[in-house]
Amino acid sequence: MSSDKLQNKLGGFTDSLETRVRDVLELGFEAKTEHGNPFVDVVFDCKFTAPSGKEWVAPGFYDGQGTWKVRFSPNEGGRWTYETVTNVEDSGLRAKGEFDVSEPDKPVRGFLKTCPGKYWGLEYESGFRSVRTILLKDTTTGKPGQPGRGKGLRKNQILTDSTLNISALWTRLCV
Repeated sequence: MSSDKLQNKLGGFTDSLETRVRDVLELGFEAKTEHGNPFVDVVFDCKFTAPSGKEWVAPGFYDGQGTWKVRFSPNEGGRWTYETVTNVEDSGLRAKGEFDVSEPDKPVRGFLKTCPGKYWGLEYESGFRSVRTILLKDTTTGKPGQPGRGKGLRKNQILTDSTLNISALWTRLCV
């Protein structure tokens, strides 16, 4: 870890970090110099490496008053490492460190992922499937491409199991 302390998601600063699987970890970094227009002139990302060796890059963002943040949701327990990547020479925005990820108190579904040929093409990382969270309807009549006249679902309303009408799918699920 750099010699600078890291800002945790509660706004305080800390030397050590820990979180649970699929909780959101927020890291904050204080720039040492001003950077013209930080929204345009600065690229700020963070590379996270899991205990298994898999890597992810999460985009950072400018949060105002010289503070840059990055949010990440780890998907496995153990000791993770991170390294910030930026296009500017600023020691406050260049950091390396590590944090511990513990298992959650109860099972989590994780994020939706594609699974072509299974269900509706999406399932949670845990394998749990849920059609009701992913299907959208296009028109108020239940017939694609025809304008509605006051009955049926509103445009782009999420369909649930009780309103499911396969012919009314507007969103094409593909990889």
